[in-house]
Amino acid sequence: MLVRIPSDYLRQKILEKRVWYVGDSMFQAVQWTSSASPSSPPLDSIQIWAHLTGIPLDLRHQQGLSLVAGLVGEPKETDDFTLNLVSLTLSHVKVEVDLTIPLPSVVEFTRESGEVVEVSVAYPWVPPTCTHCKELGHIMKNCLQVPLPAKPAASTSKPKGKKSSNVNKDSAKSPGPSTSHEVPVSLAPPAASLSPQGSSAPSPLSQPPPVPIPVTQTTLPTLNLKTSNQLVPYNHSPPLI
Repeated sequence: MLVRIPSDYLRQKILEKRVWYVGDSMFQAVQWTSSASPSSPPLDSIQIWAHLTGIPLDLRHQQGLSLVAGLVGEPKETDDFTLNLVSLTLSHVKVEVDLTIPLPSVVEFTRESGEVVEVSVAYPWVPPTCTHCKELGHIMKNCLQVPLPAKPAASTSKPKGKKSSNVNKDSAKSPGPSTSHEVPVSLAPPAASLSPQGSSAPSPLSQPPPVPIPVTQTTLPTLNLKTSNQLVPYNHSPPLI
């Protein structure tokens, strides 16, 4: 990626730092040339801060700090915290370290008196290491050497559909209970007509035996049966021929 920086001062500062981080991704800023390679240059060294604990007070100056920090890497600069002796035991020094060898946690040096002094080293930040390619400067999810996952093959079998829960409407619908109550009611036959001689002949108004008929319970009209008081005489004489 090519980036043009018009400011000479800003461009110089960016090139001096060289390594920049944006999130989990690392960028190296180098001067462009016509013979520049499109691939990133190998990352062999990087500048990081080292916190040195245990440096004697008589060595808390530029030469003494350079001597002790030189056991970790190439000294580059220090900060006001160290120059102003804010702490009597802790010093901050930026060093350029070799990433191809492990970073030391303790360094030793021998004084002219023969005393061996141990200084512990801590690093507030170190570049991440990829668990796949074992290189510094990126993590596995940003590694270009990780193969892409294979896409799953499309299934040719038809997915099993769910059983239809629909039931035939005609069979699903059952006749519900009627809102009206059916009560069997028998209708009594009307009274027989009286004969003048007390004859037991069947009356023309006689009906067959009553049969219970289920009818809807409703208000039945009242049957008013009137018997005529006028009797018709019965002729016993044979008909004339």
